[in-house]
Amino acid sequence: MLRNKIFKIVLTGGPCSGKSSALNFLRAKLEDLGYFVITVNEAATHCISSGFHPALAHVSSKLLQQLIIGYGVYNEAVMQAGAEEVAKHMPVVILYDRGIADSSAYIDGRTYGEQLERYHLKSEDVYGRYRAVIHMVIAAIGAEKHYTTANNDARTETAEQAAVLDGKIMRAWQGHPHHETIDNSTDFDDKLHRTLAAICRHIELPYEANCERKFLVNCILGYLPEHPVALIKQRYLKQANGEIMRIRSRTLNGATVCTKAWKRRGFDNALVYTHDDITSSEYDSLSAFGTPAEIVKNRHLLLFEGNNIRFTLDKFADTQALPATRKLLEVTTATPDTLIAFPDCFEDIQEVTGDRHYSNQEIAKRIGNVA
Repeated sequence: MLRNKIFKIVLTGGPCSGKSSALNFLRAKLEDLGYFVITVNEAATHCISSGFHPALAHVSSKLLQQLIIGYGVYNEAVMQAGAEEVAKHMPVVILYDRGIADSSAYIDGRTYGEQLERYHLKSEDVYGRYRAVIHMVIAAIGAEKHYTTANNDARTETAEQAAVLDGKIMRAWQGHPHHETIDNSTDFDDKLHRTLAAICRHIELPYEANCERKFLVNCILGYLPEHPVALIKQRYLKQANGEIMRIRSRTLNGATVCTKAWKRRGFDNALVYTHDDITSSEYDSLSAFGTPAEIVKNRHLLLFEGNNIRFTLDKFADTQALPATRKLLEVTTATPDTLIAFPDCFEDIQEVTGDRHYSNQEIAKRIGNVA
């Protein structure tokens, strides 16, 4: 029986995003913090370096991605088996240099689905294989003078091609519930530390709170670009020690995942985020002890062309949640004063960051008419 948790994290991004340097940095830091760290090398580089270069005759995109997905599935199974043995003695972090969903950035949706079926997978199940996805934005976006492919013979993209590819990779993962972006708004050393902080959030270590900003906006949903929409249901439970637990049911593309999560203050008052999967029946049982009202909302996961910020737009089912016609937009930025380039579809923008009236916990109270 496992005594410790296994945390599986994808580190993704286009060429020259800093992933290779980050993996070495993260391994050293996380080992110092008491974790057994497994780094899983990129499947694409392995397949291309083995001879399946996409520039060669007879090596189609379909064939290459078939090999990449197959190698990735096999590699993940082997590493999982090893991690389970180690987890009998200490907690484990598996860092993947890209994950299976990255392949959907290189082939059309139908072909991607066909390749997944070869390995008995469905697209809606891929996200659930990983605890979090950290997207490191490529140097060609925001740090152009540092862009190069000289450190990887398997990569030949120009800066312009790399920027387009980076956007496709962002969209490949935009439906994941824990998808974070690390941009180039700071120097590279700080980029590495921001990546570490993002991972700490998902492996139950104290972390510096992200700059999670909230805005009330008006927008017409029909004018938004094509995007995934998740149905969220959640309640809040007060535990015996006074901490508040959130339980959540999230349905995307027909697949439902239920979780329980809570934040607490650890050493030096640093935040610690704990997150566990639960079954649907456990969600129903815990709901009996939660807030009188269940928050129900459609969460729109948005990416816009030429903008490497992920926007999360919540439309609540209950009219008491927000003022009429308003929706709640959430954006994570590197610093509290980072300028945000809002797309034109958002109007009457009002920042409400830090206003408890618009926290989900307070909204739940409001919906349930709890004082």
